[in-house]
Amino acid sequence: TDNRNAADMLALLEQSWRAMANDGPTPDELAEAVDFLNGSLPLQFSDSRRIAAGLLSLMQNNRTPAWLAGRPARLSALSRDDVARAAQAFGQTPLSIVVAGQPIGL
Repeated sequence: TDNRNAADMLALLEQSWRAMANDGPTPDELAEAVDFLNGSLPLQFSDSRRIAAGLLSLMQNNRTPAWLAGRPARLSALSRDDVARAAQAFGQTPLSIVVAGQPIGL
């Protein structure tokens, strides 16, 4: 973000954060998020190191590969109300943002 626009960008971010906490996602936002998460999962296993790290993470969290295989169905089952509840829980916490550079208006 350009230093001149940093304050506006942070205000927009806070506005979006509060809107999600207050209203939850729109049906289109939820569908796009689920599609993104489901579509990006295979990219996490693009080489041996990443595959090993993913399997290790599953083991450390007492999960099996079957749990990973069921992830798309669990994501697709999320409702707007589910996401709104999570957003409300996180929305109670003030945003903590680190800004680097020399932003104007902050």
